Amino acid sequence: MPLVGGGGSPNVSGGSNPAGTGSGLNYAGNLVYAYSGPQNGANSYVTYLRFTTGSELIYGELQFNGAPDPDDPTTGGQSLCRVSMDSQVVAYLKASTNSPDDSANVNSKLVIPPFTSVLIDIRTTANSSFQPTVTFTGAIQ
Repeated sequence: MPLVGGGGSPNVSGGSNPAGTGSGLNYAGNLVYAYSGPQNGANSYVTYLRFTTGSELIYGELQFNGAPDPDDPTTGGQSLCRVSMDSQVVAYLKASTNSPDDSANVNSKLVIPPFTSVLIDIRTTANSSFQPTVTFTGAIQ
């Protein structure tokens, strides 16, 4: 069972809202997950997930969901997801919801080393009421 922060008692479902959304990483046995929930888009970077890992190595997948128009899912805008570890950008993921043929979801595999600060923020050109989301699911190795 993982020890959050490298010590103390096991945290089997971390965070204050383990089944819902928030910016932190949740632990359930050897699995980890984070769901940002929707936020209004902005033409500057907005934090969607921010967490620091403990002593474990985590292997998982990030899914970035672009910002669709909630009233017309065939339109939207461009969204850019920036993934940083210890203040270093490791990936940019771009999603477009401008037309029905665009790629609205982008997946990326991630290996997160122990004691790493992770920041995932999103910038969008879409209307501010369009709401991108990001999820991370993984396992402790």
